[in-house]
Amino acid sequence: MEDRGGACRLGSFALYFALLAVPLCVLPYAAHSLISGEMRRGKAVGQSFLRERAAHIACDIAAGREPGTEAAFAEEGIVVGFFDGRNEPVGKALPSDGRCFGEAFVDAPGKVRSVRVAWAGAENPGAARRRRLLACEAAVYLGCGAFALLGVALMVRDALRARREARARLDYVADVSHRLKTPLTVVSLCSELVASGRVEGEKARDCALSAAAEAAKLGVIVDEVLEYAKERRRG
Repeated sequence: MEDRGGACRLGSFALYFALLAVPLCVLPYAAHSLISGEMRRGKAVGQSFLRERAAHIACDIAAGREPGTEAAFAEEGIVVGFFDGRNEPVGKALPSDGRCFGEAFVDAPGKVRSVRVAWAGAENPGAARRRRLLACEAAVYLGCGAFALLGVALMVRDALRARREARARLDYVADVSHRLKTPLTVVSLCSELVASGRVEGEKARDCALSAAAEAAKLGVIVDEVLEYAKERRRG
């Protein structure tokens, strides 16, 4: 019975550990890898668009066409900067906050030798998407943490339950031992008195009756122990 209970508890702990290993190891790593890949891909797509746009503007300048107005660029969500051969800005300078740029060189003589394109506004369009992806990653970590805490709580509950059950069994054994002590003492004493011949007649009969009564009590206690064992085996 004890071996079965210990095996069940060991199996429960193993199951809880397996359930904890998935969110703590696999899911956060997978989410981080996926989201990091998505952010890199988004940045690459944005840089590719800026480079292509810069190349188109450079081609227009080389062909003598008007590259576009600042208002038209603003509608596209970009700002355009023109630079001469000394890498000095021709006209309005570009933002210098580290945003990704697309650059193309003008394949024709003239004052403008290169074109650089950056995202307009306080942040590039991918920043909002990046924040959403980071929020999703944070949600995954929070969910895994909550799941881990749930698993730990279940493990603690199971451990406390096992401790209570073990204490209850010890208390039951102590109670049964105490209840067995008195009948056994009476039966033993009566048997010794009768066997030694120190009691005869009516007193011997009384000793036999007392021994029989205590033996009946012992039978009741044994039946209770057997019933307890059956209940524990079913549980």
